[in-house]
Amino acid sequence: MPEEMPPPIPEPREEEMKELHLELIFHQETWIQVYADGKIELDELMSSGKQAEITASENLLINLRNAGGLTYFINNRQGKPFGKSGENINYIRITLDNFEEFLK
Repeated sequence: MPEEMPPPIPEPREEEMKELHLELIFHQETWIQVYADGKIELDELMSSGKQAEITASENLLINLRNAGGLTYFINNRQGKPFGKSGENINYIRITLDNFEEFLK
């Protein structure tokens, strides 16, 4: 008599994101200012090869000089470029609701 197959185990559903974890890797000299939940966490001219990590529970606000000078990851997923090399961009707002719009 053939053995009965056990019911399939349901795949775990991805938990709702509870925070934003931003990883930054700089490839060119870039000035960056990052606010996490309204508190300034980074305000610095970063040189090529430097890295930074910032975590927020609700939102991130980013201002950049040389928007193409870095690569970034949000919650371990690579982001689309913020802009081109030499481009200045202000008020990039990343939230729990919109962060996927910034991902590749």
